[in-house]
Amino acid sequence: MKKTYALVAFLCLSLVIMAQSSKLSNYSRSFLDAKTTAQSEQQRTNFRKHYGVKLVAEQEFVSAYIHFNDAVDTTILEQYGATIVSDFGTIITAQIPADQLEALSNEAVIKFIEIGTPVRKKMAAARTGANVDKVQAGTNLSHPFLGTNVVVGVVDGGFQYNHINFYDLDNTSELRVKRVWKQSTNQKYTTQTAIEAAKYDDSSDEDGHATHVTGIAAGSYSGNSYYGIAKDADIVMVSMGNTNTDISNGVKYVYDYATEVGKPAVVNLSLGTHIGPHDGTSTFDRTCDATQGPGRLLVGAASNEGDQKLYLEKALAENGTATEAITFDSNYGYEDGYYQDIDIWGDANQTYTVQIIITNSAGTTLWSSDIINATTTTTKTYTSFSSAATGFIGLYASKDATNNKGNVLLTTHNSAWTTGFQLSGTNKLKVKFTATTAGTIRSWADGYGSTWTNGSTNSTVGELGGTGKNIISVGAWTTTARSGYGLTKNAITYFSSKGPTADGRMKPDISAPGAVLASSVPNTSAVTGSSNFDQAATASVGGVTYYWGYMQGTSMASPFVTGVLATWLQADPQLTPAKVREVLSQTAMVDSYTGTCPNNTWGYGKIDAYAGLLNVLGITPIKNLETMPDAIMVYPNPNNGSFKVLFTEADEDLLISVYTMNGQKIVSQHINQVAVQENLDIDLGHVDTGAYIVKVEGKKINETFRLLVR
Repeated sequence: MKKTYALVAFLCLSLVIMAQSSKLSNYSRSFLDAKTTAQSEQQRTNFRKHYGVKLVAEQEFVSAYIHFNDAVDTTILEQYGATIVSDFGTIITAQIPADQLEALSNEAVIKFIEIGTPVRKKMAAARTGANVDKVQAGTNLSHPFLGTNVVVGVVDGGFQYNHINFYDLDNTSELRVKRVWKQSTNQKYTTQTAIEAAKYDDSSDEDGHATHVTGIAAGSYSGNSYYGIAKDADIVMVSMGNTNTDISNGVKYVYDYATEVGKPAVVNLSLGTHIGPHDGTSTFDRTCDATQGPGRLLVGAASNEGDQKLYLEKALAENGTATEAITFDSNYGYEDGYYQDIDIWGDANQTYTVQIIITNSAGTTLWSSDIINATTTTTKTYTSFSSAATGFIGLYASKDATNNKGNVLLTTHNSAWTTGFQLSGTNKLKVKFTATTAGTIRSWADGYGSTWTNGSTNSTVGELGGTGKNIISVGAWTTTARSGYGLTKNAITYFSSKGPTADGRMKPDISAPGAVLASSVPNTSAVTGSSNFDQAATASVGGVTYYWGYMQGTSMASPFVTGVLATWLQADPQLTPAKVREVLSQTAMVDSYTGTCPNNTWGYGKIDAYAGLLNVLGITPIKNLETMPDAIMVYPNPNNGSFKVLFTEADEDLLISVYTMNGQKIVSQHINQVAVQENLDIDLGHVDTGAYIVKVEGKKINETFRLLVR
């Protein structure tokens, strides 16, 4: 017999909390609800992990961005027991007592408070494939480039601070790790003795992600082939907390240290989240963008969801509607208790509504939520769905204070916090969008137990590493197709997330080796005894055994680029994010795998560390480095009218001619014969500033290139 379901009040418990401050972000309000409902010891543990809550003398603290109105009055924070962590002008990051969050937000000087959102780790032939070996050897240069006098910062988790990979080039006595900040306990180590004594940030960590990442960027151990790129760089390690506010603090900590010692710095973020607008307007992106500039670079992993339907885009006319289903894996548990988050964003100043519907397989509605206006501050939670489902649904809506976009956060979990949201039988959970004004609604599932049934794998680059306007975002390609990993050599990895951003910018910016890379890992039993540990090598030094393992991910590609940029910063300590993009656009490798670049899978293509370094140094290679790496080089370029032509292969009967841009010949020089590594000096005399054409013609060589005189 067919059952009918009436939508009567007793079938769903709806808690409408209108008293909550409109100056709290959607995620902050979801935190307050979860704080109230998590009662048992296990629930509190999962709650604290998910929201990054710290216990200090049995009091719960939460990390947050605090947006002030024009005048910043930090005495207000003291009154509520909050502790300032970092100062970004009118934005402060602070640790706030959880029970004071709402009261603080109601103060007149406070514009807006958003607690930190959770972040996730984004987990030999690589160096050769990207021409790093030539950079480290100093091929045809005056010396090697190893990141000397450059600071490499890594904000991550799973460090072995004293791994042999992080000592000096002789692997002897000097630890290159100069600073450590363990955010979970707010411990800062500033001496080699203290850092060596601390050893690990978390000896129970099972993957050693941070140690692996740092080894790729700056590992130096010469006893095997698994060293990194910037082998002589100073290292700053920030053992992250759980949220994006912690990451902002960590980036600033690295830059502050670099300023203190007068060195350029590049920071790596192999981390990500999909909570946020994905358009560069998040507080995280804006604070990080503002701290970057000459000699201050930031590199991030594009994310690892390029094969998941995380993204949903609906362009709707006025009063247009669309209904889309979410695919749930209710048994998918991450370390913080089986949450699924869906983050929904409209266009700036667009008005639209969201409603949650549960249907059976025939499409009959079994339960529906209230209709939520995305631009009105609203909190609604549901914990009863008759027999249609079991668990918790929270809907948190508001117009974002920083970009004027209507935002709805949909969060689900099981009421017991032990499994995910449970749909009965073949029932489906759907979201109905209605645009009261025309515009495009964009939504991201979190990839941790939830995807859009009819979603897209495009625009899956993550917040933190993939959406900032200054950050260099990195996709991953395969240099080693290790058995069992399901990869194709030289191709983009199946998991590498794709662009564009929500505001239409190309991402990633560049792609780098991310599979499968061997690097250092901690020598803890938690790592070496893990079922996921794929050992590459061990070494015994001073009676201590150190380990290296294989990993894959944009987490590995990002530090590869971080290390490369450290070598470029050695060449030009004032290198800017804009200049880095320019160099990448001019020197990245393209092939049959990348297709025509730039694009939203590869960015500008595959990074070429050597060609990029030559570009930074003002040395122009004549031949395409991908097909003839070291044929001829002209340097410096730009120059003052005097330059050199370096021949890396022998030739004879050569004619070198220089022309103005309108074809007038100003120099012509005949050379009977040149030897390998021979330099020829060319002096144009007194010529005007501008561009010139140089031709080099011989029995083997016939090339034309542009020369700039300044």
